[in-house]
Amino acid sequence: MFGSDKGGNSFSIKKLLFICTTLLMILSIFIPASWYKANMVRELKMGEVMTGQKSFNGTILPYANALYTDYFVKTGINDVLKTYFNPAQKSEDKLENTFNNISNVFLPFFKNITTVICYHLYMVTYRLSVLSFWIPFFFIMLVPSVIAGLCQWKRKQYDFSYVSPFLNRRSIKLVGYCVFLMVLSIIIPLPVPPVINAIMALFVVPMAIILIISNLPKQI
Repeated sequence: MFGSDKGGNSFSIKKLLFICTTLLMILSIFIPASWYKANMVRELKMGEVMTGQKSFNGTILPYANALYTDYFVKTGINDVLKTYFNPAQKSEDKLENTFNNISNVFLPFFKNITTVICYHLYMVTYRLSVLSFWIPFFFIMLVPSVIAGLCQWKRKQYDFSYVSPFLNRRSIKLVGYCVFLMVLSIIIPLPVPPVINAIMALFVVPMAIILIISNLPKQI
């Protein structure tokens, strides 16, 4: 009656996570910029502790600042956001001046929105910089993972070891979840401990790749 969709549950979880993140992004532009900045500083400190002061201040932070400068400052996006809402000028017309005064009441609210957007764009840039820091280590872990998976798969071809299609499928889904969560961790407007992406990139994904390869069908 309802049909059976093998990927229905996983799709629903991903959809729920994506919807929640989207709602958080929409709601975040209405929070005080000072609160967002405090969270941003907290995440930066976590990144410094995680990667080490030398690597953080010498590599990651300058790289994030350079990217933000190239893509948002030099292109004028940063200045447009900062100057998009300006106080309405006084007018000699009393009615027009009344409306200008009313609009100026809401000016701090709109200024807060543009400030939060600037902060969030910087955090997205920073998170991409941190993720790029782990990429070389990911490939260092990836090579032995592929070799280990191939060795286990070859061994299973010549003995009676069981090849598990269940582990193969679940490991593929696990890799998909990790990639999906990495994307969410980059755009989510909440402080994200950098250790989460590090664990997924350096341990969870390589282990899942071993299970994927080692549980391939014996005859491909």
